[in-house]
Amino acid sequence: MHQRHPAHHPDARRPGLASYAWRSLRDAGATVAFGSDAPVEDPDPFFGIHAAVTRQQPDGTPPGGVDPHERLDLDAALRCFTEAGAYASYEEHLKGRLRPGMLADFIVLPTDPYRVEPARLRDLTVALTVVGGVVRWQR
Repeated sequence: MHQRHPAHHPDARRPGLASYAWRSLRDAGATVAFGSDAPVEDPDPFFGIHAAVTRQQPDGTPPGGVDPHERLDLDAALRCFTEAGAYASYEEHLKGRLRPGMLADFIVLPTDPYRVEPARLRDLTVALTVVGGVVRWQR
């Protein structure tokens, strides 16, 4: 998922071609899996979540976002990074959700992302990282 303005993509100039048509793909029943695309893009997943929810650049342009009908709500964007990512790697039986018998890989945030303005999603930070049920990093 590109974090640059979607309109800057070379295909954006081709009429009738959807650019980053995440909502349309999900509405059609496709599993849309997101990743940070590091090292090409910043590995921070909150940048991608911000882009999916707002369809804007970090500076808030363009107003309303590019192709705003393709925006995802926060639930969908988070699922694209978690459940869908596990599905895409054929590991949905191991990860992507917190359930008994699955790997306990998760992060703890100091702020509830559902209480953050969409424009501020990219500013979220991680307070704690747990991998395999073991704390691996803590702020």
